Amino acid sequence: TTHPHPRASERKSSAQPLRLIVLLLFTARVNTSPMLSSGCPDRCVCDDQLVVQCAGQHLTTFPVNLPLATRQLIISNNRIVELPPLALNYLSDLVYLDCSNNSLTEISESTFGNLRKLAYLDLSFNTLIHIEDRTFGPLVSLVMLRMTDNPGLSEMHQDAFVENAALQVLDVSRNNLTVVNITSLIALPALVKEDRRQGAIRFLFWQPCSLIQLYILKFGRKTRESFILK
Repeated sequence: TTHPHPRASERKSSAQPLRLIVLLLFTARVNTSPMLSSGCPDRCVCDDQLVVQCAGQHLTTFPVNLPLATRQLIISNNRIVELPPLALNYLSDLVYLDCSNNSLTEISESTFGNLRKLAYLDLSFNTLIHIEDRTFGPLVSLVMLRMTDNPGLSEMHQDAFVENAALQVLDVSRNNLTVVNITSLIALPALVKEDRRQGAIRFLFWQPCSLIQLYILKFGRKTRESFILK
């Protein structure tokens, strides 16, 4: 029996409300599609709501023969080492992708090149090392991105999220990051909230125990461009 990382289930609870919203939006839009193929990857379960469930199946490679109309793909709790761009980008209707608790070491802009409808992406509990320039650029509909518990993750390019205007939650806690350059993040309208009572703009950043409100703009003037993680 494959068990998720001992801290994975605990950390999932912090993102449940917005994750539920994403799922409700997903189910509201979905009707059974004639494009759904009759096949299904080995060791996976496919249903008529365009959900493919492959969690905890000891997979070492990305599943093949996925229905092209798949809207939700769950490949968590496996040992997958790579997300092949060619196979993944055939899934242009994908809105939900859970890759948590695998062995992913690298992702790039080409990984997600055709996933323009993707709203939820979970890359937590992997072995990512760095995030490159515009890695998530194609994901113009991305609302929630979770990259917690990647112990080797020590660098994120300042423009990795520059095109993700819809992003509302960015969770990068419990990694090896020491400095996060927020120059481009403060331009994302959904990620930055205005607090008129404080006369400031508030940037929401996830930390291990609680949500820290880091004030990066005050009275219209930027006060800092990077945040040193304790």
